[in-house]
Amino acid sequence: MGMWTFLTIIIVTSILAGTYSEYLKKVSKNHRETGSELEILRGDIKKMQKRIENLEIIAAGEPDDFSESYKTGQNGEKNNKSREPEEEVKGIVEKRRNKSW
Repeated sequence: MGMWTFLTIIIVTSILAGTYSEYLKKVSKNHRETGSELEILRGDIKKMQKRIENLEIIAAGEPDDFSESYKTGQNGEKNNKSREPEEEVKGIVEKRRNKSW
């Protein structure tokens, strides 16, 4: 009886070890995929933070300045296309600085 018990323990242990090994392979593969998705999400978060900063600057500025600069271009001409957001923010910040000094 001792020999059959020993043989059963060896077989069950090898099956459990193989199952655990396959589980670890799946977990490590999933972890690598999650890492790349995480990097993409971090990049998106940085972009959103920059947009939020721009919007905060715009919101802190004079509303009249923003609406006027949206309607007219740099030369005072009507412009359907607005400038780049960063340029727009810089212009608003400069106007605000000039007014405060």
